[in-house]
Amino acid sequence: AFAPQHTGKTAVICHGYTDNAIRMFMIARIYNQVLGYNIIVPDMPHAGNSEPNHISMGYYESQIARKLAASAQNIFGDDTTKVEIVVHGISMGAATTMMTVGDDNVNKELNIKCAVEDCGYTSCWDEFSQEITNSYGIPPFPLLYVADWVCDIKNGWCFHDASPLEAVKNTSLPIFFIHGDKDDFVPTKMVHTLYEAKTKGDKELWVAKSSEHAFSYHDNKDEYIQKTKQFVEKYME
Repeated sequence: AFAPQHTGKTAVICHGYTDNAIRMFMIARIYNQVLGYNIIVPDMPHAGNSEPNHISMGYYESQIARKLAASAQNIFGDDTTKVEIVVHGISMGAATTMMTVGDDNVNKELNIKCAVEDCGYTSCWDEFSQEITNSYGIPPFPLLYVADWVCDIKNGWCFHDASPLEAVKNTSLPIFFIHGDKDDFVPTKMVHTLYEAKTKGDKELWVAKSSEHAFSYHDNKDEYIQKTKQFVEKYME
C-alpha cells in the first residue's frame, strides 16, 4: 500500500504475526494524516495478499523492509526531494523494525532517520521459550531445540538469528520503545532489556499503563499519537 504526500518523508510500517497491512492502518493514519508523510504498508510473507511463504519472526521480514525503504527513494524521491525514512512496527513487526535498523551503514545508505518499536521481543528464541513454558507448561528442551534445528535446515535460519536484542546493541539510530505494562505474551520485562541494551544513540521508553499485548494504541490513542509525533519529528528533517 502506498499513500503519497508532497514530501520525501516516508514511513515503512510493519505488521505483526497474525496481522496484515490493513490492520496497521491506524498507525499508517498517524504518519499519513497527522504527520503528512508518505506511507508504505506491506503484507509480509504469509499475510494478506502476499505470496505464500513461511513466517521468519522478523528475520527475512527485515530484509523486505529494507528493500521497501530503498524503493521509497525511487517512488517518492526526485532531484529536489530527499527521501527520509522512519520504520514503525508492532509485535513481530516491532522485531522486524529493530532488525531492519540494526546496521548503521545500511541506515545511512537508506537514509533511515529513526524507528518506533511497539511490544517487540528480545529474540525469537526468547519468545518461543517463554511461550512454550508459560502457555503449555513444557520446558524448552528438547522440543524447541528440535524445532530450531528443523527450521535451520528447512528455511535457512535459526531462532537465535531473529534477534532484535543484537540489533539494538549495534545501532545508534534513535528508537522509541513502547510496551504495555500488562503484556504477558511478550513480557514487559523484554522492553527494559532492549532499552538498556541500546547504549548508542538516542532512545526513549514509554510503558503504557494497564495495556496488554499490542493494545497500547487502542488504550491510549491520543497519547500514543502525541508521543509518536513528538519523537519522530525530532529526527525527520
